[in-house]
Amino acid sequence: MAVIKVPLKMLVPIALNDGLEGQVNYAETLASALGCDVRYLHVLSPGGGSQSESSEIDRRFAMLENDNVHIIREKLMEVLEKQDRSNKSISELIFMAGKSVPATILDEARMHDADIILCGAAKASVGILPEALSTVLSVMGKAPIPVIVAPPQKPSEFNKTKFRIVVADDLGPDSVAAVRWALSLASHIMACRVFHVHVEPLTREVAIETFYATSCGSDIPIVPEFDPGVLYDQKMEATKKNLESRLTQLGIGGTIDKANYETQLFSGSVAEVIAHESELDFADLIVFGRHHFIHNHPLALGKVSYKTMLRQHYPVVVVPSTFLKSADSSQRVPTGMINEDEYVESSLTIHYP
Repeated sequence: MAVIKVPLKMLVPIALNDGLEGQVNYAETLASALGCDVRYLHVLSPGGGSQSESSEIDRRFAMLENDNVHIIREKLMEVLEKQDRSNKSISELIFMAGKSVPATILDEARMHDADIILCGAAKASVGILPEALSTVLSVMGKAPIPVIVAPPQKPSEFNKTKFRIVVADDLGPDSVAAVRWALSLASHIMACRVFHVHVEPLTREVAIETFYATSCGSDIPIVPEFDPGVLYDQKMEATKKNLESRLTQLGIGGTIDKANYETQLFSGSVAEVIAHESELDFADLIVFGRHHFIHNHPLALGKVSYKTMLRQHYPVVVVPSTFLKSADSSQRVPTGMINEDEYVESSLTIHYP
């Protein structure tokens, strides 16, 4: 199951907001568990009127010494000083200047062959309109690699001895990459438990009510001997068997640690159930697939994963349905992904031992 190779390269775009510490805490914890190389990135997005190309580039380089840069650097160092960083090989802070923040993030990920992008969210963005997370959503919608959104603050049970992953599986083709990625990630973490979850959107009661409501409003005769509840139970039993055999169907059944793997079948509101069960399982990461037919859309993570992400209790990762980590990274990250006119490389790199 060669989906993930270690050491992973993690790109962490940061901004000066009240979600920075939670984001860095999570990045460092994940990096320690996986032995990641971490690149912290702060993008400076210049404004102003039209200028010549040379003066624009000079101005962007000059921006790298403004007050925000020093504040970001000092704040990051302050947070990093609290971390146990002994298990990680490289960490650095990069400042880039570009017209588009999402485009600069994606191009940096492409240029340095990142395996994961780990974004943060300010506390003010929790539970409100998508515009508050426009940069994160744009990156998620266009990235050819998994994108994690870390909560503004880490849960009270976070950083425990066993890393816990909840992977949401709709049992369709668009979840295959997410399941493979989650199991591969777990295999590289020394102590990890995986909860493989499927949620049927209709409960038994709602399914029965829907059946009778539909039948009464149509010409379909209601057979007295027919029990829609029995039909629902049979469907759930078939779904349970499908979920339990999912890894075998994908050809990865023999690669998992069965003592730390568990399938869970529920019914109800998918986002609410996954959020609730993740809380009960003290999840360190919730994994969703991103459907290929909404690739490049700002809301590419879909209704369920978006609702779950807005709760911001636990980190959420969205894995593109087209993502399959290959030995040749050029097959995974396409060139020409970014409009080069919107990107000028201007950087300042700071290494942390």
